[in-house]
This record gives sequence, C-alpha cells and structure tokens, in this order.
Amino acid sequence: MMNALILAATLASPISWISWQEIDFDQNLLLNDSLTLSKKVTLQKGTKLNVTDIIPLDSIRVLSYKMKVTPCKADLKNEISDMVIVDELYGAQLEKDCIVNVYTELSDLSKPSMFSLISR
Repeated sequence: MMNALILAATLASPISWISWQEIDFDQNLLLNDSLTLSKKVTLQKGTKLNVTDIIPLDSIRVLSYKMKVTPCKADLKNEISDMVIVDELYGAQLEKDCIVNVYTELSDLSKPSMFSLISR
C-alpha cells in the first residue's frame, strides 16, 4: 500500500526541469516534451538520453550537447535530420547511431532546458 502511494505521488509530481548550465557530461536525462526532428522521427516525452559530450562553439557563442538516445532502437540507428529550431530558443539535430545534438546560446544557459535529471 505504501509503495503504491509513493509511486502515485512520484507520477503526480511536476517535472523537475533543469537549466542548461546544470547539464553535465555523462548525465542521464529525460526528455520533458516530445521533440519532432523530421517527418519520420519524433522523440517522445520520457525518452532517455545520456550526455556524451559538451562542446563549446566559441566563435558563435553556442554550446553543443551531444546525447545518445537509450536504448537506441534499430529503426532509429541510421536516421538523421536537419536542424530544427525548438521554441525559438535552441536547435536540435539527429545524427547516426541515435545521437541527438542540441545547440543553445551561451546567453540562454540559465534558462530551463527541455530535460529533467534522472541520475548522475
């Protein structure tokens, strides 16, 4: 009974968004909203990702967050997409082998990201 109450409270709790500056290498993240990358590819809300790299693109004042979709389903392995602009705040692009590359401007690092933290 107690476990059921805890589970219900967890599911009913609001999503804990993290800011871009809180995202770190090798974190496990959860996508807070669905993300449409192409006509064929939409990552659903709740998709799990692991941060594999954070690359500063200093010349354009942008950070690139590379994340691997886990698990990587066979039908997604060879898919790629053009960059899409999300909420007029950041860009997202799908690369081969289930890598999602998300770009955000340095000036937006304190804003909420599109992810919540699963665990460190």
